[in-house]
Amino acid sequence: MRINFHKSVVCGVGVEEEILGSYADILNCKVNGLPLKFLGLPLGANLGRKSTWRPVLDTIKSRLTGWKRRLLSFAGRLTFSKSVLVDWVEEKATFLCREIERLEAVFLWGGNDLKRKVHLVKWTEVSKSLNQGGLGIRRLKDVNASLLLKWWWKFGSEVNALWRRMLCNKYMIEEFHWLPPINSPARFSRIWGDVLAVASLNQPLVEFFVEKYQIKVGNGSRIKFWYDKWVGSSCLKDEFPRLFCLSTVKDGTLSYFFERKSSYGEWNFCFRRPLYDWEQAEANRLVAVLLVTPSLCLNEVDCPVWNGSVGDKFKVWSDVMLWWGCLWVVPRNIDGLLHWWIGWNYKKLARRLWRALPCIILWSIWKFRNDCLFNGVLPCAFELGLYCVRSAVYLLSIVFCLAVLVFAISVGSSPIGSGYGAALYLACIIPPFC
Repeated sequence: MRINFHKSVVCGVGVEEEILGSYADILNCKVNGLPLKFLGLPLGANLGRKSTWRPVLDTIKSRLTGWKRRLLSFAGRLTFSKSVLVDWVEEKATFLCREIERLEAVFLWGGNDLKRKVHLVKWTEVSKSLNQGGLGIRRLKDVNASLLLKWWWKFGSEVNALWRRMLCNKYMIEEFHWLPPINSPARFSRIWGDVLAVASLNQPLVEFFVEKYQIKVGNGSRIKFWYDKWVGSSCLKDEFPRLFCLSTVKDGTLSYFFERKSSYGEWNFCFRRPLYDWEQAEANRLVAVLLVTPSLCLNEVDCPVWNGSVGDKFKVWSDVMLWWGCLWVVPRNIDGLLHWWIGWNYKKLARRLWRALPCIILWSIWKFRNDCLFNGVLPCAFELGLYCVRSAVYLLSIVFCLAVLVFAISVGSSPIGSGYGAALYLACIIPPFC
């Protein structure tokens, strides 16, 4: 990739104009100051003012022009309005969300600035998903809240990132935290405050995120034994509150408690006094819970994992896409998947293989499902992947041998005598492994 310096600018904050001009001469670009536009959005401006977002609204309004409204059907207007949807807005600029949704509603129902058409369905119903009876138009507030929650995920996963270390030092946040602290008394900046404000503005979405957010055990040096949700769906201090109160090492890490285990594998929880009988029963229940926990892996670090996967059948499709160098989002149903599959164009031989892959995968999933139901086979994503791989390899060998046979016949040589017959014979007599 190259940098187009003619379209680039040098912007300095607290830098003298002479020094800034010398940098511009070296880079052969222009000098500019804040605020400026970056990727169509204002950079360095006051995001709370309506005038800052006026160019964004004008751009959306120009795309939803009247002549497009008159020439498109209702289904066409619906598809076009989805494509114009903005994926990022300022959290506190609620007026921007309302204005963009107003423009979408006017375009969808065929109105304009001079004549308002009747909106037959409430926008809250229109913006529901197709499964809930809506039209699948995403609400801007929900989209923005989801994008802000991605920073919560990055906060837990990117431990050594410079921005995270800067935030921890500035707001006195301990490094072991997996999620940003919400109830901190510190006064946050506007940007980081908006990231944290999603917890109060969209509480159901945050609860869903916390429910699906789990911790994968590595070396245990970052996981807090009592505080973190590393076993089951809740943390141990909430599951065993009495034992947590009696513990003398409340901030101990998982690796610390593993090191304190006896040579016989018994846990040592460090209570401040001997336990009563009913407390000992709670301790026994805690030991029973810890029997099914994963062991430490010293070569790996603790990391967050998402417990909201869609299943192993979609993982098979994603793995097949990786063979072809494609990263994709799996469609909702088989009909949409097949329509998407036909849209890819390859050369003649590769196109035949590509179009045969959906049949191979569907047949493999169906056969593996029958084996699980009628033959007592345990469901396993790895075995299901092997089914698809073996079928694809068999198909590839058949197509290759047939292509070799056609080539040999076209040049006038004997395919049997030239050695091609052996490969063709093996491909024809060996049945598919699955």
